[in-house]
Amino acid sequence: MRLPGADEWSDKPDKFGIRPDTQGIRLYNIIMEVYMAKKLIPSCGHKYNQFFLNIVQYVGHMTTPPPVWTHIPEAEVTALNDAYALWYAGYARTLRPHLPADTAAMHDGYNRSKPVLSRFIQVWFRGFPDIVTAEHLLNMGIPPIDHERTDTPCPTCQPEADVVYPGRHLIELAGIRKVAGVGNDPPGVDYGVRIFWGIIAEPTAADTLRISAPPEKGGDLPHSTFTHRKKYRFNFEGDSGKTVWFSLRYENRKGGQKGEGPFGPLFSAIIP
Repeated sequence: MRLPGADEWSDKPDKFGIRPDTQGIRLYNIIMEVYMAKKLIPSCGHKYNQFFLNIVQYVGHMTTPPPVWTHIPEAEVTALNDAYALWYAGYARTLRPHLPADTAAMHDGYNRSKPVLSRFIQVWFRGFPDIVTAEHLLNMGIPPIDHERTDTPCPTCQPEADVVYPGRHLIELAGIRKVAGVGNDPPGVDYGVRIFWGIIAEPTAADTLRISAPPEKGGDLPHSTFTHRKKYRFNFEGDSGKTVWFSLRYENRKGGQKGEGPFGPLFSAIIP
């Protein structure tokens, strides 16, 4: 894949500042989405200015003749400096008593400069780990990427949740958390949760999998849904007054020992 050069930036860029016909754009967008999703680049304001300025000054030091870094084209360094100048022109307007137009100018500079900075980090820093070392990255305030695989064990704890009634037909399982004193999972591990549920009622065309009596275990519940969130909302329209049973189970779906933990406690609610 050929990454776009500094002269390929459009006057009206997309969200990454790249022309739609750039070769390899789809893969490049995926890379940038993953990178920017980590929120390594500060949001608009003082922290962004300090972060950007530190990188500009460091790159300038490393590329000033005789350069220590020779892998970055001069045009790319110029594009980085121009992007910072664009940002600072708007940012400087907010460093004194200012009007909404000044704030808008700052945000415009941020939105136009951030893609340039993000691409520069990805291409010229991340793309040359033998030259731009972890020490260099830390000096610029950029966390190095940890390539070590984390061996996450299969869950042993049980999840539970609070039942909330946000409206008619609606039931929300909120505050999904570990049952205290059950299991011995490493602290900070964030497993996904599978929510099992079933309604006590006669089968219908919309739901042929109903249960006829309270379940004895989580595995007796016919429906399930998976989530990584700490809450989940169900819409049981047409089933008001009926009893729905739940049981939750932690699951590890990536890395380490893939598998399911034990079912959490059974609990029920009346559908409002």
